[in-house]
Amino acid sequence: CMGGGAEASMDSMLYVCDTITNSLGLNWRSESNKLFFLFTDESEQSYTNPLTTNQDVINACLASNTLPFIWANDPNFQQVATGANGLFFPLIPSWEQIFNDMNSIIIKLCGE
Repeated sequence: CMGGGAEASMDSMLYVCDTITNSLGLNWRSESNKLFFLFTDESEQSYTNPLTTNQDVINACLASNTLPFIWANDPNFQQVATGANGLFFPLIPSWEQIFNDMNSIIIKLCGE
């Protein structure tokens, strides 16, 4: 709660979407809808060398057909979400609205 703001948001999105190196060891079923949900109150951050860019994340998500859904205060995350065919939502203090947003995503994708 009060530990600071070091969140490797860009790196975590890249690691989830990059199925070539698969550094997290994720095992997606071939027919699955790959979804990535990110919640952060921090700005975009990377701790890799070189730094992970928006385009790195977009390219990895598009290549792996992973859809990012991002709730954040920083509107810069919108470029990543929309560039990779996902959605961006403002991070708001209403768990009910966030829950409804998440449900709408799942219902839409499971209904297709």
